[in-house]
Amino acid sequence: MKKKPAPRKQPDRTRRKPPTGLAGELLRIGKECAAHINEPLRSVDHGDLLYDEKGLPGHARRIPTVSPGQAKRT
Repeated sequence: MKKKPAPRKQPDRTRRKPPTGLAGELLRIGKECAAHINEPLRSVDHGDLLYDEKGLPGHARRIPTVSPGQAKRT
């Protein structure tokens, strides 16, 4: 009876090189933008923003807003 070959180990994502080119640039922009998002938007579930209680597409008016006086400047 033949032995099955050992499963190949998946490459460790933490050891990969950081993306370059357009992908790297988009990731950099995303991280930079994410650093400026404050509460309450940071902790809102994206499903709450996109869908209503029936699972249907929601409306933009339900997105919590922050007045300029409440915004935390970094």
